[in-house]
Amino acid sequence: MSYSIWLRRFDRGNTVPMDQATFQTVTSPHVARQEPEHNFLLLRMPDGGEADVYANTDPDGSLGSVMLTHFCRGLVLGVVAELANALEAAVLLQEGIALVSSADQRANLVPELQQDAVIIELSGEAIQAVIDQL
Repeated sequence: MSYSIWLRRFDRGNTVPMDQATFQTVTSPHVARQEPEHNFLLLRMPDGGEADVYANTDPDGSLGSVMLTHFCRGLVLGVVAELANALEAAVLLQEGIALVSSADQRANLVPELQQDAVIIELSGEAIQAVIDQL
């Protein structure tokens, strides 16, 4: 599927850095290829699914955002959900909809994302269900 999603963490309407070590802990078991010079990882799952992952670092070296693209149905979205939960990040769909796990997390989004945000239990299946409804 040629579809992109992003992970960003918000606090009181501002984007804030995510923990680089947590990102590496969650993704490392699934990394099939890395290109550190491009902040790129190829994730490969046991069901054969893959995703291109770009982990963008801010000028201070912190993890600013994560973009996943070229992924297919299946276990990849489970890793997305695991990352979002571990990083306390919102899942941002390319349609401009934010997926969050609580009302508190929704309240921390930038104002333009709050109105259409969807509160769900972040799991791969739940993320896929929202994407399917769009």
